[in-house]
Amino acid sequence: MKPTLLGIALLVLIALTNPPTHAHIQEVENLIMAEIPAEAAPLANIGRAMISGMLPKVISRENYLIFSFTIFKIVDAKHGQIIGVGLLNNVFIFDSFKSDLASRL
Repeated sequence: MKPTLLGIALLVLIALTNPPTHAHIQEVENLIMAEIPAEAAPLANIGRAMISGMLPKVISRENYLIFSFTIFKIVDAKHGQIIGVGLLNNVFIFDSFKSDLASRL
């Protein structure tokens, strides 16, 4: 009986620490801003404002209660691409997206 109760308590704790949508968006924004070269720092504030306005339109979250996926979706696309996972108040962006982003910036 106690292992079952402990398992349920653990699942509830994990579910309560599933990061919200804004945490997924913030993680992608931080990743993009980190890729901006130091010599472009004076323009970084303008870039951050543009990125902050655009990201909520292309980044979403699929919630599976105990974890969530970060989804990158172009506005007219039928399906998005999973670029990360959220678990225990953390969002982890996959290396494949990071390397693709680095090659494009």
